[in-house]
Amino acid sequence: EEIEQWQPIDKTSFSGGMVESLIPEAGTYALFADLDPPIIKDVFPVDFGEVSLDKFYIEAKILDAGSGISQIKLLVDGKEANYNYDAVQGLLTYYPVNVEWGLHKLEIIATDRAGNVKSLSTNFITQDFFQFISVRAYPNPARNNVNIEFKLTKLANINLRIYNVSGDLVYNANIENSADGKFIWERVNNHGKKIASGAYIYIIEASLYDTKIRKRGVIAVI
Repeated sequence: EEIEQWQPIDKTSFSGGMVESLIPEAGTYALFADLDPPIIKDVFPVDFGEVSLDKFYIEAKILDAGSGISQIKLLVDGKEANYNYDAVQGLLTYYPVNVEWGLHKLEIIATDRAGNVKSLSTNFITQDFFQFISVRAYPNPARNNVNIEFKLTKLANINLRIYNVSGDLVYNANIENSADGKFIWERVNNHGKKIASGAYIYIIEASLYDTKIRKRGVIAVI
């Protein structure tokens, strides 16, 4: 009654015509026959739509009112691609990282716990540009390690520089040939010594051939 919906029991087996489950606690249980496949809807952008620079991602709602989602496969031009999936909202997000300019085919295949399958095919168009999709530093303020995540439209060499408020370089690190990654700053300088509390400025720079792009931000260390 608190959540107003049935919750599937994950550790369930079927053998010899018998269904067996490990019941975790007292309550009301039911055996359902789930014959309905998952639902795939609200795909952004629309079919043959362009992935624009201000919204450089593809989204789709993937829901199942029966036994729940078991597996999702995302294929881009016939090859399996990585994605983010928020199970609570049923929201799939795909960042088309390092794809060539032009038209691409996207296929989503969703399977529920009962084995029902739903697939959807759509197309999207990308332009040829080199930009940061996102840069995020967390936790901020930080008491321990700081994670600095980045996403780019293309593979590039990434350089991170961290300065104090006086403009002195405190720390720097590099990641090569990546479009989606993370720096972990352990709040130390380049000599391995812990830095003092205060505000620090970070600059993350991506280099692709002769082109360089930068993002900057402030990290509070407490």
